[in-house]
Amino acid sequence: MRNISASLRLAGFVLVSLIAMLLQAVALALRSQASRRIPHHYFRLVARILRMRVTLEGARPTNGPALIAANHASWLDIVAFSALLPVVFVAKQEVASWPFFGTLSKLGQTIFINRESRHATGRAKNQMKEALAEGRLVILFPEGTSSDGNRVLPFRSSLVGAAEEASGGGMPVIPATIAYCGLHGLPLPRSMRPRFAWFGDMPLVAHLWGVGKSGPFDVVIRFHEALDMEKEGGRKALTRKAEATVRAGLQSLLTGRERSANGSHTGQIALGTEP
Repeated sequence: MRNISASLRLAGFVLVSLIAMLLQAVALALRSQASRRIPHHYFRLVARILRMRVTLEGARPTNGPALIAANHASWLDIVAFSALLPVVFVAKQEVASWPFFGTLSKLGQTIFINRESRHATGRAKNQMKEALAEGRLVILFPEGTSSDGNRVLPFRSSLVGAAEEASGGGMPVIPATIAYCGLHGLPLPRSMRPRFAWFGDMPLVAHLWGVGKSGPFDVVIRFHEALDMEKEGGRKALTRKAEATVRAGLQSLLTGRERSANGSHTGQIALGTEP
């Protein structure tokens, strides 16, 4: 029965994705403002299909422009953040060449950074600058890669530096922690968190199948207090503080400590309730 359910959910995910790709391609071709809204609504629907229940803690950053620096464990992070907020992601160039997800990323107006090419990096900074000038929320994953969901890897100040240059150094940077905390309404044990993470050389099909079979799972996103580049003493100091803040947030979320003291639970998405 679980296999049938997983097959139906993954088939629904692919079908909805193909329809969203078509709608977004048309919206982009027509330069319609709908191109900003379609990814948000698409990912809300994907969250429901996958039975992802997203809980928000802290103040929702509804007004841009702002930069969000978050830890990264899986492509599911993109689903969770995008289901909460209309956002623009900054990703490494390799993502653009991934089958299926590369196309989704492009249609979602992801900004790709090739750190080995100065010309390409400059183009990405200009895209970030344009997004921020339009009042968008831009999400960075300063780790530069994904983890197993149990830890936070070192943040790279160079990625934050690209954001600093794109924003002129005056943009608030909001640390955000995302944690995979529960399964079937029960705490998710450490050994099972990698089921939802996608990292290293994990085969994508097996990973998707595992997610489809897992049942309802809980994701918590905590937005921390915004940091100011000038007050923190530059990008390196800000990056260190953002990393420490996100790491402490992950530890508290995974252990269940301080949940009630760090902001209200303003909504759960996947199981029929709205934020």
